[in-house]
Amino acid sequence: MLKRITLLVIAIMAFSQCGKKEQVPTITGLGIEELGPYSVVLSVAITEQGTQPITERGYCMNFPDNYSTPEYVNCDTTITVSGYAGEWVVQDTIGSLFPDSEYRVCAYALNKIGVGTSDVLIFRTKK
Repeated sequence: MLKRITLLVIAIMAFSQCGKKEQVPTITGLGIEELGPYSVVLSVAITEQGTQPITERGYCMNFPDNYSTPEYVNCDTTITVSGYAGEWVVQDTIGSLFPDSEYRVCAYALNKIGVGTSDVLIFRTKK
């Protein structure tokens, strides 16, 4: 009887995954919590981890005056944030910025399927 129940549970689990499209993480709500001349505190919401666990997350940034197009970050620098413990809203401080400079940043999260990114956020550090 136990063997039948185990097989039934396995069959149900396999059937529930059948036809499910593999998905990358979904990221929304990239925003600024604090802004100074040399640093920024960003917050971001990871609304879905996708169909696989998140293995890495971070930010992709452009340095001032190095943009390919206005709405795209071509990733001069990738800032990887260690330790994703399943938080849905996270805050991170990015330092070593230049005063009174414009930056473009997007957040990313990676799983075995691929990478999900947020919208691009444009900000200017304080003088």
